[in-house]
Formats: sequence, C-alpha cells, structure tokens
Amino acid sequence: MYTERSRPPRKPFDRSSKWSQSVDEASEDRGDWRRVLHLLKHSTAQQMASDIKSRRKLPRGRFGTRPGEGWQTSYGQVEKDGPWFVRFLLEEEPSVA
Repeated sequence: MYTERSRPPRKPFDRSSKWSQSVDEASEDRGDWRRVLHLLKHSTAQQMASDIKSRRKLPRGRFGTRPGEGWQTSYGQVEKDGPWFVRFLLEEEPSVA
C-alpha cells in the first residue's frame, strides 16, 4: 500500500506561494501577458509552463489556478546558456454554476 485516506485541504485555493501570487497578479491583469521575475532552470520553466497550461483539464487547481481557468503559457531563455523564465496569460475565467 502506498497511500492512505486523508481529509481535503482546508483552503484548496490558498494563494500563498510565489507561484500562486504570480498567478494571482496575472488574474488581475486578464488579457495581459505576465512574466515571472525569478529565473529558473530549463526543466523547471518547461514543467511550470506545462502545468499551468494544463490546469483546465484537471478538477483541482495547482499553482493558485482555479478549475476551468484557461491559461496560455510560454517559456524562454534570458540569454544563451543563461537562466530561463515563464510567461503566462489568463484567457478564460472559470464558469460560475
């Protein structure tokens, strides 16, 4: 056995991490691209961009995203052989039922 039952988190959309705060800022400027100011390794930037973009497909948010939000993402290198960055854009708000 590899898992055990657990209660759900008390605050599933608590935006307290630096990624969550970055997503929160982007949510406020819907329609504008936002670039994260801290620099990353290539693999981290690639994974972060992929995770944020695929959030709408999953029932729970991650990195401060909410289910149903539609995000576009990109990542790139600051300079050749240098650190990487992530950019993202909120395209769609989650629908309210």
